[in-house]
Amino acid sequence: MLYALWQIARTSPMPLAVAHFHHGLRGVEADRDAAFVAGQAAELGLPFFIERGDVEGYRREERLSTEEAARRLRYDFLHRTAGANRFSKIAVGHHADDNVESVLLFVLRGSGRRGISGIPPKRGRLVRPLIDCRRNEIRRYLEEEQIAFVIDSSNTDNAFVRNRLRNDLIPKLAADYNPNLVETLCRLSAVARSEDDWMETLTEPLLAGALLHREADRILLSVPTLSSLPKAACRRVLRQAISSLKGDLRRIGFRHIEAVRRLSEEKCGGTSLHLPRNLRVYRAYERLEIYIATENGGCAAHGGEPAPKPFRYQLFEPGEVHLVEAGFCLRLTACGPVDAERIHNSGQRTAFFDMGKIYFPITVRNPRPGDRFRPLGMTGTQKLQDFFVDRKVSRRIRWTCPLVISGGKIAWVAGHRISENFKVEPASRRLLLAELLADPM
Repeated sequence: MLYALWQIARTSPMPLAVAHFHHGLRGVEADRDAAFVAGQAAELGLPFFIERGDVEGYRREERLSTEEAARRLRYDFLHRTAGANRFSKIAVGHHADDNVESVLLFVLRGSGRRGISGIPPKRGRLVRPLIDCRRNEIRRYLEEEQIAFVIDSSNTDNAFVRNRLRNDLIPKLAADYNPNLVETLCRLSAVARSEDDWMETLTEPLLAGALLHREADRILLSVPTLSSLPKAACRRVLRQAISSLKGDLRRIGFRHIEAVRRLSEEKCGGTSLHLPRNLRVYRAYERLEIYIATENGGCAAHGGEPAPKPFRYQLFEPGEVHLVEAGFCLRLTACGPVDAERIHNSGQRTAFFDMGKIYFPITVRNPRPGDRFRPLGMTGTQKLQDFFVDRKVSRRIRWTCPLVISGGKIAWVAGHRISENFKVEPASRRLLLAELLADPM
């Protein structure tokens, strides 16, 4: 690759330099490789950049495999070097056989279309000029042009899965099943990649439709919108949301995405998922919160915990109020008598009150320290904080819980329980129906 680019650079205004990352993993052999690359750069008269990293230390610190730790440090070095020296592209030497190894590796892991897309010819400033070339073609060119090269002996170590694919499985598949295996799987990856790119363009407006709020380290998605999508579309929306939040999908597999999708389908809120690389997902009523956690488990965008956003609204008669800060709409409707069974089966987001016990204006606000109310069925009052603790309502969503207040008393901890003071009696003739809805605004 270097010699091909050098030939092009000799006849065109294309600045060229050589960068080598010393992983420090193979002792004397790694030192030999670094010296060899430096010599090749000097022979061609090209600038040379080199950096040595502590792969093992980084692997332990980040709890990664050796291969992943080496890859991250290597690409970090390449991107930093390109940026500091104003190079617009980073060319790496992946070829068609590398691509086939990646495709098979993802197939064996049960990957979807994104995985079998293989290694892309370009991504951002990364380009792979040799991605359509076979390994034997490259070796033949080197021998014909008498270009010196070295071989990484670790490529023969079958302790690594990729090496076993390269050295054992692929030759056997080619010999016993398909002599054109590499070409066939490269064609499969190209088709899958183009279809995946197309599907991503279809996913963008779906994500925009589900997005309620966005910050640097936090995304809020509408649960009803996600639930209305076909499963495949919902998975793609979630993948794209996570990717946009953390920059990539490394260590996030199908089982993680599916767990998030299932969380969005659950009937109750207050459930969380801990995903790799400090990614957290929290279901709060009709919202799905995805955020990058700090060391103490909070949201980085809010310094560890969501910043409380006090809200207070008043209704002087039955109607609707949009609780923008909480992402809900509260609808109050006057109605006649309702049978006891309907009241009993009304669900947590619907409540009935005796209109004769309700005084307007009704105030709707979020909880405050010291709030107390008399939960249905109790003879005395209880601190709202203790009520939340008993019901295992997370601190992350308590502040968004609307309180419906009449005459200075809490009539409904919306989504949880009404007050004994405002319950419907057998003799009640005029009722007030309260509904907590996902805010479409």
